[in-house]
Amino acid sequence: AEAGVSPSSLSTIFGVLNAVGRMAVCIPLDYTRRHPLGGVFAYLAVALAVFALGVGLLLLPGAKAAQAGAVEASNALVAVGYGGLLGIIPPALKFTFGTQHLGLIYGILYVGVAISEPLWTMLFAKPPECAGLEC
Repeated sequence: AEAGVSPSSLSTIFGVLNAVGRMAVCIPLDYTRRHPLGGVFAYLAVALAVFALGVGLLLLPGAKAAQAGAVEASNALVAVGYGGLLGIIPPALKFTFGTQHLGLIYGILYVGVAISEPLWTMLFAKPPECAGLEC
């Protein structure tokens, strides 16, 4: 709401594009995983690049002039990249480490996520006296 964009529209777009990102990495992987430029690491790199581009879009100097447009474009890119990452992590773990300890590795990965999210929120909370996008 601070950027002039409806949170419900952002979350709807995020959900749809998240699914698009998952399909964009998982469907082609079945056909290209043995190709030198089409393995899991190629899709992982592309998903990370799209995600980083979405976050980086908000850092551009002109992004403040068109706040709503920049937030919407950033939301779209982050959604596709995030969906791609969530879609490619399980096959990447399987192809890299095999299936014998896949559940343990996947569990360790997401225990780290579960620990880091509250820590991130605690470390980077917005001060109560801060209002708007500038702080």
